[in-house]
Amino acid sequence: MPKTGEDAKLQVEQGFVFWDFEKGTNSGDQKKYTFSGTLKLFSLKKGQAPVVRPDGARSGFAITPGISGSNNKIDVAAGAAFVGGVDLAVNASADLSVTRTPAGGVNQITSIIVDNAGVISAVAGTEGTGFVATRGAAGGPPYIPVDKIELGQVKLTSNTDAPVLASEIDQNVMERYDIPSFVTVPEEAAIRMLTALDKRHTADVTKGIWAKHYEPVFNDIPEASNWKPVDQKADSKSGRTYDGVFSIGSKGLGEGSFEVMLKGENGEILSSVVNDTRWFRFYPDKFRTDHHLVCGDLTYDREYPPDNVMKASCKINGVVATIEKAS
Repeated sequence: MPKTGEDAKLQVEQGFVFWDFEKGTNSGDQKKYTFSGTLKLFSLKKGQAPVVRPDGARSGFAITPGISGSNNKIDVAAGAAFVGGVDLAVNASADLSVTRTPAGGVNQITSIIVDNAGVISAVAGTEGTGFVATRGAAGGPPYIPVDKIELGQVKLTSNTDAPVLASEIDQNVMERYDIPSFVTVPEEAAIRMLTALDKRHTADVTKGIWAKHYEPVFNDIPEASNWKPVDQKADSKSGRTYDGVFSIGSKGLGEGSFEVMLKGENGEILSSVVNDTRWFRFYPDKFRTDHHLVCGDLTYDREYPPDNVMKASCKINGVVATIEKAS
């Protein structure tokens, strides 16, 4: 027998659980980082979209030979950075010591780092007879302590004390917050880097990807009917970039809709979420766990006829196409 919608249920995001800045969990590919929450959804309500802070420098931090002219010294300019979810304004550091190997192999790499308290320091690699790129290897750069960021490296080829030269400073290795680029994946409570992060930190881990976000809390919409999900339009404006297929804004999405009888609580629920971006959850059968998830901007047209029922015709301008979930 064909199934009707008499046992269906529609819900809307009306409450929220706040998650303050936390480090995302690496999914294993060094690209996708997931965050806390039972539902694994980021709220996109206006003013509550996720705030993402990948560890890394934002500006400044030029490293130069110590202006004092002292042996084995560098200066680091003031800068701004995200470290451990903290937005830092870091003071300059003068005459910071770097390591020269006292004997044996003369090639020594020292990394310049900053922590989430804004303290700039130096950590030395293992000496070697030549430079290598492998972290922790002889002649290679050191591993960077977790929850600190690398600002640059000083590469010395002599164990004789002397002033550091500009040619011995390398800042191409600086960890920046905006490299690589990333996108938010609200339907998975995740941040996806467009390029895999390198594992330069202690124990072969990547830099931290930090975010604060709101998780939706759903409430029933009584007396709802005629649910139409947001589906991908066949004529969406899309194409291909080096990172995959794209769809510009919500132009590639259709329009969802539903109707609600207006009486008491129904109208109050709608008025609290209209003209905002919310998640909707629709159960074709409220006695089962399978459901639709849709996120979009809600608008409505209300009718108050004297000889018929009062109702609201609601439209959802989708920002995330309908997701069908089993539970």
